[in-house]
Amino acid sequence: MQAWVYYLAAVALLLGALAQWPGLRALRHDPLKRAVAVVAVLGAGCFSLGAPSTVTAINAVSVPNAAAPVTYATVMAFSAASLCLMIQWYGGSSDGARRATRACTIAYTLVAVSLFALFVAGDAPVERTADLDTYYATAPFIREMIALYLVAHFVAALTTAVLCGRWSRHAHGWIRWSLILLCTGWISVTTYSVCKLAAVGARWSGQDWDGLSTHVAPSLVALGTVFVMAGYALPSLGRRVESTLAFIRLRPLHCLVVPADGRFTVRLPGVSGLDTHLHLMQRVSAIRDGIHRLDARLDSRVQEQVYDDLCRAGRDPVRASDLALAAVVAVAARPGPAVPDAHRAEIPMTEASLVRLSRAVEAPEVAAVVRAHHGGDVPSALTRGRNPG
Repeated sequence: MQAWVYYLAAVALLLGALAQWPGLRALRHDPLKRAVAVVAVLGAGCFSLGAPSTVTAINAVSVPNAAAPVTYATVMAFSAASLCLMIQWYGGSSDGARRATRACTIAYTLVAVSLFALFVAGDAPVERTADLDTYYATAPFIREMIALYLVAHFVAALTTAVLCGRWSRHAHGWIRWSLILLCTGWISVTTYSVCKLAAVGARWSGQDWDGLSTHVAPSLVALGTVFVMAGYALPSLGRRVESTLAFIRLRPLHCLVVPADGRFTVRLPGVSGLDTHLHLMQRVSAIRDGIHRLDARLDSRVQEQVYDDLCRAGRDPVRASDLALAAVVAVAARPGPAVPDAHRAEIPMTEASLVRLSRAVEAPEVAAVVRAHHGGDVPSALTRGRNPG
């Protein structure tokens, strides 16, 4: 691949690490958040160090081909970090997961140290920026370094792919799609090692399959890394999208039950515009407080009457229930007398229930109930939408 492709992949991985920053700030003590950021940074390091121009620069300030063990050791760190991340993600904080993580870290540290020792013991005087694996496939000690690197990388990539595939069968939602992307990516990364091993093995038997190593393998690992980082980023991105949509959908209810002079008085310290989940929590909290202030005027008789009328008109019972609760809140939001304790309505306060309630308060049926009870103009929050569904 051209050098710019390596650097472009490195920049993409660093952007993936930066995308984790809001969640990392909010949950700075979360080991999984830190692990994802570390994996992204190490992946960027692998591509940066693997670029031919970087290889030439490292060799120029040291000895010929010194970039090889440096790059290989970074790849080992990336492989170990990725495998440890999946073990922690899959096994949680169990003793078995901690032991597996510790064993993986020790094993790949020993591999990295061995790579440098084998390089020092061997002799690789001719600089090779793109085909060192096959060029020195038969050189004493250097061949062992290359084989050790490829086998260790293959084991880590295959194990991670298997863990992702196994877990994806039991996961749901964003996590499931994340694991599918991760599994796809790590299978592609595994085929990188297979191609490299095949090319090196061909050299051992006197054949030339160098194209697998110099052309096919780099493309596979680049593609695989894109899938891997997309998989790591998807849960955080998915939750952020869901939080943003919920925040927007709650706006009609927020406008209805939260006084205009109190909508922006509560501030969460340190919350940026990217912390969508925290902004959603703020809006949900404000809505709950607003509904609690209406407690004395929440009339269950309104709920029962509207529900019965809608059911007789052939409306779906679930939708009728949502509209009936919305009518209760909309009526209570207008000035009026308190209702007897025996007729106080209960409003579900879960986030999902409030989103459904917010979508219902804009329905024409709710506006009609408000007009019937209070007469005059209908609040703007109720007349913004006219979709009866």
